[in-house]
Amino acid sequence: MRKHKFIDKHPVVGSILMGLLLLFVSSIIMNLCAMIHTQVLGNRSELFNILYTVIGALAGFAFYKLWFTPEFKGAFSGGNLKKGFIYCSPFIIYWIITAIAMLIDHKFELKGLPLTTIRVSITAGFIEEMTFRHGIVSTMLRNQNRKEWILKASIISSIVFGLSHAFNIFAGANPLSTLLQVVTAGCLGVFFSAIYISCGNILPGIILHAVHDIYAISTTASVSESGVITGGLSFSDIIDLICCIALAIYAIKYYLSLKNQDEIVKIWDQKWIIKQEETKDLRSDIDNHNLEVQDD
Repeated sequence: MRKHKFIDKHPVVGSILMGLLLLFVSSIIMNLCAMIHTQVLGNRSELFNILYTVIGALAGFAFYKLWFTPEFKGAFSGGNLKKGFIYCSPFIIYWIITAIAMLIDHKFELKGLPLTTIRVSITAGFIEEMTFRHGIVSTMLRNQNRKEWILKASIISSIVFGLSHAFNIFAGANPLSTLLQVVTAGCLGVFFSAIYISCGNILPGIILHAVHDIYAISTTASVSESGVITGGLSFSDIIDLICCIALAIYAIKYYLSLKNQDEIVKIWDQKWIIKQEETKDLRSDIDNHNLEVQDD
């Protein structure tokens, strides 16, 4: 069985790098599929772009499982799917409130559902959940002291997720709106990660994320088909921020609460299967690393 000493000694940095590695792998597979298609069949329709996005994401999930074979059961294996979908339900209230706010603000606009919007949303659902929830959260919860890492994994992965949206400014996004999006995305990241952590299956988060992006792009006048915010700040943006903060607080208080953490640990004990002797080696390596740090 492969040892993962760097991740064991540096769980935060190692987990973030793992998430980025999955993003890199999935991007290569997506681009490879697109290149072969162009060479053989010519121009690609959005339907094929969607297909290659899903293939790339599934390749990333498969790569992760292979990397940690035979320790990890898989992002789609085990857990409690029913609970995961039930935990998505607060988003319905969020959508209703933000829709009302946009109507008041004259920013609500039904723009239809072009394939570009569907592609962008599915890409976000699969690729971002694979990178930030699966890649980072799953790796952090590999730690044997899982209960200590439940909240850490949610917060750290969400900070990285929020900061990743800062790059939208290079795509022409409004600077102030981009700053706000960093915060709101971080808060939504807490909610998405809480669903994954508490139910142990990535599927509900992928579907919720994709549906939310479809809603946001197809109903908000200031958001382009590619998901870039071009308008300035307004009343509805502040309402959206308040709702996102409320969702994050709700997820931490109820989904990741202390009374639920024993059940969460049981779920992740089943997803990560590490033999007893390897657990001893892992703890020994971590203890030795801590002693080296103290000596320094």
